[in-house]
Amino acid sequence: MTESVPPPLVDVRVEEDGQCTVVTVVGEVDASSVEAVTPALAAAVDARPGGVVVDLAGVRFFGSAGLSALLAVHDHALLSGVPLVLVCSAVVARVLDVTETRGFIAERDDVASARKSVGC
Repeated sequence: MTESVPPPLVDVRVEEDGQCTVVTVVGEVDASSVEAVTPALAAAVDARPGGVVVDLAGVRFFGSAGLSALLAVHDHALLSGVPLVLVCSAVVARVLDVTETRGFIAERDDVASARKSVGC
């Protein structure tokens, strides 16, 4: 019998173009998968690009660990002087609404407008 390996809960991709970094997160962000997301977000800010876009449009589940990581990277970006903008799925937007954290971090409807808003 062949054992099948379940797919990872989350996929994180980072695209850099010298001016802007886009971190795309797809899947489920919870306590068991946030460790794949947090280092990519922190590294994007640490590189001090002109701006960081966090594309969460493909996120299907967003737990408290994801929210905590997102708020931490927002604080890190503020302290580093790096503009950070979100693109949210309905799931992420709902978590931000319920926790009354919506509006703490700039949001745009899509990656193109998010990039433009940070000057990329």
